[in-house]
Amino acid sequence: MLSNKIDWLKNRICEIEARSEEMIAARKNLNPIKETLSIILKYLGIGIIWILFSDHILSLVIKDPEQLKDFQLYKGWLYVIVSGGVFYAIILKRIKLFSNAITHIYDETKLLTAYDQQLEEITTILERQHEILAHQKTALENSDQRYQLTLEGSNDALWEWDLETNHYHSSILSKPQYHLSEQPLSNNVDDWIALLHPEDRDTIQNALQNFIISTNNLYENTYRVCSDAGETRWIHSRAVAFRDETGKAKKIAGSHTDITESVLMSDAMHQEKELLESILLRAPVMVLMTDPNGSIVRFNPMAALITGYSEEEAIGRHVLELLSPTEDLEKNAVLMKNILSGAQTEHIDVTIVCKNGRRAEILWYSSLIRDQQSELKYLLSVGVDDTENRIMLDQLHEMAYHDTLTRLPNRSYFRLQVQQHLDDAVNQHKQIAIVYMDLVDFKHINDSVGVEAGDQLLQLFADKLRGMFHEPELISRIGGDEFAVMLVSEDDTAVMAERMRQAAEQLKFKWTYHEQEFFVSVTMGMAIYPTHGCDLNILEINADTALFHAKEHARGKCVLFRDEMRDKILNTIHTSSLLRTALDQNQFSLVYQPIIELSTMTVSGVEALIRLNDSEGRPVSPMSFIPFAEQHGYINSISDWVIQTAAKQKYDWGRLGLSALTMSINLSGKCLTHNQIIETLEHYMKVYHIKPEEFDLEITETAIIEDMDKSLKILDQLKEIGFSIALDDFGSGYSSLTYLNKLPIDTVKIDREFISQISEAADELHLLSAIIDLSHRLGLRVLAEGVETESQLQFLIRHGCDLAQGYYFCRPLPATEAERFITSQNKLSEMDVFIENTQ
Repeated sequence: MLSNKIDWLKNRICEIEARSEEMIAARKNLNPIKETLSIILKYLGIGIIWILFSDHILSLVIKDPEQLKDFQLYKGWLYVIVSGGVFYAIILKRIKLFSNAITHIYDETKLLTAYDQQLEEITTILERQHEILAHQKTALENSDQRYQLTLEGSNDALWEWDLETNHYHSSILSKPQYHLSEQPLSNNVDDWIALLHPEDRDTIQNALQNFIISTNNLYENTYRVCSDAGETRWIHSRAVAFRDETGKAKKIAGSHTDITESVLMSDAMHQEKELLESILLRAPVMVLMTDPNGSIVRFNPMAALITGYSEEEAIGRHVLELLSPTEDLEKNAVLMKNILSGAQTEHIDVTIVCKNGRRAEILWYSSLIRDQQSELKYLLSVGVDDTENRIMLDQLHEMAYHDTLTRLPNRSYFRLQVQQHLDDAVNQHKQIAIVYMDLVDFKHINDSVGVEAGDQLLQLFADKLRGMFHEPELISRIGGDEFAVMLVSEDDTAVMAERMRQAAEQLKFKWTYHEQEFFVSVTMGMAIYPTHGCDLNILEINADTALFHAKEHARGKCVLFRDEMRDKILNTIHTSSLLRTALDQNQFSLVYQPIIELSTMTVSGVEALIRLNDSEGRPVSPMSFIPFAEQHGYINSISDWVIQTAAKQKYDWGRLGLSALTMSINLSGKCLTHNQIIETLEHYMKVYHIKPEEFDLEITETAIIEDMDKSLKILDQLKEIGFSIALDDFGSGYSSLTYLNKLPIDTVKIDREFISQISEAADELHLLSAIIDLSHRLGLRVLAEGVETESQLQFLIRHGCDLAQGYYFCRPLPATEAERFITSQNKLSEMDVFIENTQ
C-alpha cells in the first residue's frame, strides 16, 4: 500500500513540476511595465488618430457646421464608448488571466494539501516502519549476541573459506581448549591446514578439493586438529558451497563442531563394550541375562561349562525350568520375584541342577538393567561356583569346631552352643549345666605307653561319652585330656548333679594296651545355670573351679560348684592383677644369693632370685605366683624381665671388676616350648656384652619332661650357643638318675631337702655320695643348695661337692649388699689362702 501511495505522489509531483515550469516560463514572458506601456501606447495611438483624423473625416462627411457640431459631440461619446470598450476588453482579458491564475493556484493549493496529507501518512508509515526496523535491528543484534554466546558456550563454531582470495576464518580456534587465542592465525587456509593432524591432512585436503570441483552442494567430514598444548581435538565439519552460474565454487561456508568428548566417550564405550564382552566370554564366573519373564537371553561359556548346557540349549529357556531343583521351584520363584523388585540382589545362595544331574552351589550377584524410561529390560546375574568352597568351608568348619582326633566338637563350638542355649533358656525356664572332665593320671599313661596309646584312649573315652549323652546334650573335647558336657534339663540341681555323679562312676573302667592294664577314671567339676551364674564366662570359671577342687579333694568323682570355692577365683583375679601391675609398673625385683666354690671358699657366682610384694608391701612367695604365671600366660614376660635385669646387673658388676662372676637364673619349663627364649637370651647377651658361658640357666627335671622332645631341642641349641645348663632341684619329685646322661647339662643342683637330711639318715648320705660321684663320672659339676650347717658343709667338702649355696654362707641379698659380701668374702678367702701358704 505504501509503495502505491509513493508512486501516486511521485506522479503528482511530476505534474506540479511541469505546471511550475510552464508558469515560470509564462512569468518570464510577462513584463508588467512593458505590458502597461503597450496598453497606454495603444490607447494614445488610438486617441491621437481619433483626435487627428476624426474631425477631418467628419468634416469631409458633414458639411453642416451645426450638424458637424452635434456629430463632434457624438464623436466624443463614441470615443468614450470605444475607449471604454477597449479598456473593458483589455481589463476583462487581464482579469480573466488573473482569475484563471487564482483558480489554478487554488487548485494547486488543494492538490498540495492533499499531497501534504499523503506525505503525513507516508511520514507516519515511514516512522512506524522505522520503529519496526529499529526494533528488528535490536532483536537481530540480541539474536546475534545470543547466537555468538551459544557458539562460544557450545562446541560449535562457524567457518568460511573464500576460494578466490584464499581467505579462511574459523571461530573455533578462539575456544580455550585450542590454546590459540594468544597467537591468532592469519586469515590464510594454509595455517588451518597446518593444524590438521598429520595422519588426516592429506585426506582432508583431497576431500575438500573433490568437493570444490564436484557439483555437490553439501560437504561433511570428521578429522583431528592439534592444539598448541599438544592435545588432539576431533572436529566434525559441515559446509555448503556458493557457486556461480557456471557451477564454479566461489566460497565455502559452514560450521565446525568439536566432538572430542563424544569421540572419547565413544572410544571409551567401545573399549568398555569390548572389555565387558571379553569378561563375559572369559570370566571364570557364570553370567546369565534374562528378560523380565525369566527367559535366558545371554549364557556365557563359563555358565555352559558349569551347567553342561550349551548356549544354544539355554537361550530362550526359562532360567528356573532349566536350572532349579524341582523341590526348590516355588522357593526360587519367590526369590526371583524379590530380585526383580530390587529387594534382594546380592549374596544369593542358590543350588542349581546341572545337565548331568550334578548339583552345584552358586553364589549370585544380580543387577537390574533399565532403559531410559526406567522400564526393566533385563536381569543380569553373575554367579560364582561355590561348590568346592562350600565343601571346603564345611571341612574348615569341621576343623574349626571339631577335634580332629575324637571328632567331637571343640571348645569354640561348645561355647557357641552353650551361649545359644543360655540365650534361649531365659524364656524356656530350663537349667543348663556345664561339666568339665579331666582324665585321671592321663599324663602318666601317655608317658608310659606313648602318645599313640594315649590317642586311642581318648577316642575310646569319646565313644563312651557319645553313648551316654544325646541331643540336646552336647559333649566336647576342650583340651588334651579335658572334656566338657552340656546338659539341658527341666530337672532341679540335685537331680542333674546326681546324674553326673553316676556318670563319673560309669566312666571308671579298665583299659588294656599291649598287655598293660590301666585303670581309667575321670574327675568332674559342674556348674549349673542359673544357680551358679547366668553368664557363660562365670559358669565356665565356676565349673573349672569345681574341677580344680575335685582334683584336689575328690579324684574320680563329680563335684558341684559351691560358693566357698569362689575364694580361689578371687585369689586368681587378685594374683592376675598383681602380676599385670608388677609387669606394667616394674615392681619386680631381684635378689642375689652367692654361690661358693668349695675348693677355694670364694664366691664364683650368684643366683638371681625374683621377689614381689603385694599392694600392702607384704612379700609374695615365688612358689605361689610363678606356677600361677605359668598357668595364666605371664611367665614369658616375667622371664624376659628377669633375663634383662640379671644381664644388666652382670654388666654393671663387670665394670666394677667382678666380671669373673657367673650369673644364674631359673628358667620355667614353659620357656622351653618355643624359640623365643633363645632370641631373648642372645639379644640381651649382645646388648650387655656378656659371654654365654658367663650365664648359667637352671631348669628343673619336671619342666624338662613335660615336653621332652621340645625341651631337649631348645636345650641343645642353648648349649651349642655356649650357655651353661644346670639341672635344678635334683633329688625331689620324679628325679631319675637316667636323665643325667640324657640331658645336655653341665651342673647338677641337689635339692635343699636332700641336703637337710644329711645329718639324719645314713641311707640318704650314701645316696647323696653316689649322686656326687656319678655326676663327676659323667663330667658334671655338683652344686648343693640350702646349706645351713657346718656339718652339711663338711660332708659336701669330704665327698667332693664342687659348689654350694645357702644361709650358712649368705642369704639372698639386694645387688648393693651382694656386691659388698662378694668383695669381702673373696678378700677373706685370699687371706686364708695366704696364711695357709705361709704356714
